[in-house]
Amino acid sequence: MEQAGPPVLTCSVCSETFRRAEHLKRHTLTHIDDRPHACLFCDSRYKRTDALRRHWKTCPQRVASGIQIPKRSLSGRRKQACHQCTSRKRACSAAQPCSECVLQVTECTYHGAQARRPSETSGTRREPDLLAGSGQSRRQRQKTSSKNDDVNSHTQNERVSQTRFDFLLNFTKATGLNEAYNYAPKAEISSPDNAYFDNSASGSFPFEDSTASNPFSCYLDEVEASLWRDTQRSERHVSSLMVDKATQLWQLLQPMLESRVSNHLEPNSLELVGFFSPQNLTRYLDLFWSRWYQHCPIIHRATFDLENCWILLFATMSLIGACMSPQQSDHQAAKQLLDVVEELIFSNPLFSEIAFAGTRKDDQSATRQNVETLQAACFMCLLQKWEGSDSAKLRMQRHRFTSFVATARAMGLSQATHRGVTIGTGLNDAQWREWILKEEMIRTFNHIFLLDSAFVIFHNSDPRMVLQEMTIDLTCPEAVFQASTPDEFMVAIKSHPARLRLTPPLLTDCIRTLCADHPDPAILAHIHSESALNLFTFATAIHGLIFHQLRAFSPLPLATGPLKRALDRWENAWTSSTEILSYSNSPSNDNQECAFPHRAREFALLARAHIEKSHLSTEEWNAMVKNLPEHVSRGPGEHLATFDQTDMDPVAGLILAVEHLDLK
Repeated sequence: MEQAGPPVLTCSVCSETFRRAEHLKRHTLTHIDDRPHACLFCDSRYKRTDALRRHWKTCPQRVASGIQIPKRSLSGRRKQACHQCTSRKRACSAAQPCSECVLQVTECTYHGAQARRPSETSGTRREPDLLAGSGQSRRQRQKTSSKNDDVNSHTQNERVSQTRFDFLLNFTKATGLNEAYNYAPKAEISSPDNAYFDNSASGSFPFEDSTASNPFSCYLDEVEASLWRDTQRSERHVSSLMVDKATQLWQLLQPMLESRVSNHLEPNSLELVGFFSPQNLTRYLDLFWSRWYQHCPIIHRATFDLENCWILLFATMSLIGACMSPQQSDHQAAKQLLDVVEELIFSNPLFSEIAFAGTRKDDQSATRQNVETLQAACFMCLLQKWEGSDSAKLRMQRHRFTSFVATARAMGLSQATHRGVTIGTGLNDAQWREWILKEEMIRTFNHIFLLDSAFVIFHNSDPRMVLQEMTIDLTCPEAVFQASTPDEFMVAIKSHPARLRLTPPLLTDCIRTLCADHPDPAILAHIHSESALNLFTFATAIHGLIFHQLRAFSPLPLATGPLKRALDRWENAWTSSTEILSYSNSPSNDNQECAFPHRAREFALLARAHIEKSHLSTEEWNAMVKNLPEHVSRGPGEHLATFDQTDMDPVAGLILAVEHLDLK
């Protein structure tokens, strides 16, 4: 007997129907003309406070005057972190002073509120100082803005020595995908996550016998709501669909498992057969969405069609999910399958030289297939980089990825743009799905560039992609991409009016503006409103420019002026962006705080450290690090002489040295 679907909610104005109350609430706002929230700097008015705060990020009058974005009222849910931990994006103990400020030897202040308990790390209690300028008028803030500009560069120079590279230190020493990306200090780990990863939660659960008291029953509800477009499917149909996918995978992989490619495997072993059980594949897919997706959001989750997606994309998603599992048996079984799946993916005709001969660019079906193939290859590169054997890592880094980049280039990087698409008053379902497909292409190409940059940053490899060829659009705001219907899409994009009024700059335009002597004010204002993902892309692109500068065989001094300007402007944009994020009450933003792009500031600081170190001779550097511990001083000096290595020890050594030294 099929379960009854959720009640249908109807708009009282236009009779539009919705299945969720929050969707109806958002839709209702489109019928209300009242705009009670006015901009302090211009005549713009908005229906919602979050739309007003997004406007402030790019308001021409505010940007021109140099006035900071007004601080948010502390009504509602109050901030738990002190001002300094918020700026550093660090976990805060909420003490006075907090443990992080004690460790950093900095003043600990809160946004208009005192800490809730005394610090256990300090013997004396200090009263928090009020934020300077919090009660200033608009005219007073304008008078002080020029003074803030004078001390801006000094403050940014201090950031290298004040900020610890906690994430990157863990990243360079991690031995697996989950350990590298899902890093969080103990203070940031919440009990719900620990409960979810209880050993008993990852066993083999029966589909037909699940009950309300069985955790897998709730899990199936979540799977139905998030993985399939048709949420009215019965559990029996869901189970049947997973059986079909498991059968397809097994039939595809079994010949390879029995071949010379994997002669060290037992193709009929219980571990491998069990890996492809419908229950396990469902669990792995859920782990993919909950533990990995935030780090690499290149698939549109709401329209992801499991039934018709390329089987090897499904395979890589399942492998990533298994690597996220707390069960070692899942992890080990996935690692045994990596070489086989890699061979199948890169034997796809798309990676041949004649793959695009006669292919029409307006063929949506072919484009979807090509994008899914690139997405699977992207996931495979990451899997082998973190979970593969030493030979697999080397093969992926030096051969497979080169073929991957060549395929993306042949597909046409310039196709990854929304230019020519007029959103206007709305898109129908077909137009919206076409827009989403194009955005998936943009994000996939963007992540290929990020992968290439990662090989440059962490392995000293020559870039396979040239910045000048990255004539792709910036990725759209996350809320716009994650919209599950055309109506939700329009509501989200109206909260980013610049996306409706103006054509966003290309990635290359943004990097030129960051480095320019006289930057384009419009593009600079746009950069200040960009998402963490785009800002992360800018930071890694600057690393590529630094690589070329440091490797240039020239007797002339390094031209680090434009690079320093770029990092200074990037830091200002990041502060502006994270200020909005830190004040948001959206639960989705809480979940995104640990996403990989939100670690961008450490990457920017590492770039600054490379620039500062470039001004030192080898003798000067050796003199600086000679008194440091051996594991710190040994790595950095070797960094310039070691190219295309598979480990990240030189970068880890440089980071440790920077933490011990003052490179101002």
